[in-house]
Amino acid sequence: MKSVLQSIALAALALTMAACATVAPQATSFNTGDWVLARWEGDQTWYYPAIVTERAGDVISLQYDDGDVGQEPSANVRVLDWAPGTPLECRWSDGVWYPARIAQMHQDRYAIEVLYDDGDKQSTNTSFCRGQ
Repeated sequence: MKSVLQSIALAALALTMAACATVAPQATSFNTGDWVLARWEGDQTWYYPAIVTERAGDVISLQYDDGDVGQEPSANVRVLDWAPGTPLECRWSDGVWYPARIAQMHQDRYAIEVLYDDGDKQSTNTSFCRGQ
């Protein structure tokens, strides 16, 4: 009986320790030419589409879809995960950002059709949109 109680106690301890363990996030390996989403100059709310132009350790050099260039730590860069249904903000012709969803992505993944929350539709490209 004593060995059964010891086994139960060890199993409970192992489960408790496993529940407390933290798993370190795996760093994503971005390579030159990869299309990504990246922060822009300290903006901690939005991600903007960009292409990786160089990587030096933890710093990633980027060419944003709108033509700007910048560098961000890898923690501020993630895989481009946009697809139909993805919520975004896109810039309308008045220069204001409005909430929208991707209705369609073309094969080049640059040209997109968006449906704004107010019902308007627009053919645009990723350089006029940003995501969270």
